[in-house]
Amino acid sequence: MNKKIFIEIPTWLGDAVMTTPAIQNLVANYPDCELTIFGSSVSTVIFKHHPNVKYIIIDDSKEKGNRYLNLKRLAESAGKVNMAFSFRKNFSTKFLLWFVDSVQKFRYERDTKRQRHQVLRYNDFINKSLSINTNPHGLKIYTTKQKTGNKGLIPLLGINPGATYGSAKRWYSQKFAKVAVELSSQYDIIIFGGPSELEMANDIEELLKKEEIKNYKNLAGKTSVEELITNISSLDLFITNDSGPMHLAAAFKTPTVAIFGPTKYKETHQWQNPNEMIIKKDFNCMPCMKRECPLDGVENHQCMKAVSTNDVLNKISANITDDKKKKKILQKEFIKQYNLEKGTKLILFKANNFKQNGITNFLNIIARINSTNFKAIVCGDDESLKYAKSEASSLQLNDKIIYLNDISIKTADIFILPTNNKKFAKNILKAMESKCAVFAPKTNESSVLLDIFATMSSPDDQNTSHKVDAVLFDNKELKQIQKQNKQNVISWKRKNYLT
Repeated sequence: MNKKIFIEIPTWLGDAVMTTPAIQNLVANYPDCELTIFGSSVSTVIFKHHPNVKYIIIDDSKEKGNRYLNLKRLAESAGKVNMAFSFRKNFSTKFLLWFVDSVQKFRYERDTKRQRHQVLRYNDFINKSLSINTNPHGLKIYTTKQKTGNKGLIPLLGINPGATYGSAKRWYSQKFAKVAVELSSQYDIIIFGGPSELEMANDIEELLKKEEIKNYKNLAGKTSVEELITNISSLDLFITNDSGPMHLAAAFKTPTVAIFGPTKYKETHQWQNPNEMIIKKDFNCMPCMKRECPLDGVENHQCMKAVSTNDVLNKISANITDDKKKKKILQKEFIKQYNLEKGTKLILFKANNFKQNGITNFLNIIARINSTNFKAIVCGDDESLKYAKSEASSLQLNDKIIYLNDISIKTADIFILPTNNKKFAKNILKAMESKCAVFAPKTNESSVLLDIFATMSSPDDQNTSHKVDAVLFDNKELKQIQKQNKQNVISWKRKNYLT
C-alpha cells in the first residue's frame, strides 16, 4: 500500500521553494507515496505539477468565520494519512496537526544554535523525523512548459523591485531603472511584481519611458504565480531583492544578481545556483531582520542606499559580460586598466568566506614567491577586503596586490584557493574551466580534478610557493597546465553531474 503523506508548507513563496530538496528526499524514501500539500494559495502553486502530489488544500482559514474551526475542517478534509509533516512551527500548526488523522506527526523546530542555510534546516527536519541521513540537492519545481528564452532574439533581463516581507529589503526603483537603461541595448526587459508592488514597477516603467526605452514589458500585477514561474525560468539574467522570485530563479539556475540588506544572506541566499551573484554592504546594524528600517537620519536604510547601480553593473560585467570575452582580451584590458607591464601574470584569490577559504594562507604563499613578474588579485566583499588588507599589511604585501569586489575568474593566469572547507569548491571548477593553473588542498573534494603537482598537502603547504614560481618562470609549462585543466574539466563533466 502506498503511503499517504500530509505536508504543510510555509506561507511565503521563497520558504516553500526552499522545502523542495527536503520533500524530494522524503519522496525518495517513499517513492510511491501520495502527497497532500497544505498551504497558502501562493506557495502551493509550486507543487501543482509534482508527480507525487495527489491533493492540494488551500489554507483559507483566515478568510471568514473562526480560524480554528476552519483549520479543524481543513485538517479533517485531508482524510486518513500515514504520516503528517509541517514545515511551520507556530501554534496554529500545532492545532492543525492535532486534527489531522495520522498516527505519525512531525512539526518543524528551528535550530537557532548555529547559522545554517534554511534548505539545510528543512532537510535536517526530514532526516530527524525519519531517522535517515540525506543531503539536500538542488531546488526542484516541476513545470509543464519548457524554458523558451526570447525565441532566438536578444536575451531577456528580469527586474524584480519588490519584496513582500517589507520595505527594508527593497532596493530603489530609480536604481533598478538606471540599471535597466544601461542594459537595454543588450537585453529585452521584463518588470515583475505582485499586486501590492504596482507602484514600484510603474515608477520603473515611467523612468524607462523618459529615457525612450521601448523594449520592455511591465508584467507587475498581471500574471499568476504559475505564469511567474514560466517567465522567470526563461530569463537570461535576473536582478532582484531577497524575495520569493529570487528562489524561483535559483530552481532554474538563472543567472541572478541578488541584493541583500537587513536579512541573513548566508541563511537565505539562492541554494546551489552556480550563477548567483550576491551584492551586499556591511554595517554594524546588519542583519536587523526588520520589515522597515528602524534607524533615522543618515543611517536610515543605509544597507540599501549604499548599493550603487555601478555595484550591480560591475557584478554583471565581471560574471557575465566578461565571461563571454576571450581570455587574452580580458587580460589585455586588465593590464592596461591597472597600468601593469606587458606579460605580467595574474594570480587570483576569489571567495565568499575569506577566513574559511584561507586568505591568510594565500597571502603567505604570495609572500614567499621569488618571481617578480606577477600581480596578486584578492576579490571579495568590502568587509572581507578590509580583513585581507590588514593581513597583507603585516606581511608588507599591499604593493603586490589589487583588491576588487569582483572580477571574471577567466582574467587570471593562476588561481589559488587554500581552503579549509572539505565541500566541493565550485570556484576551482570554474577556474579550471577558465584555463587557469589551479592550486588547492587535497582535503577539498574538488582536488580530484587536480594534477598531483597542483594538489596542496594542506592549506599551509609551503611548497606551493615554489611550484607557483616554477610555472611563472616557464610560460610554456603554464600554458600546458591551463590547457590540460580545461580538458580535465570537460572530461569530468561528462562523467559527473554536480548539483
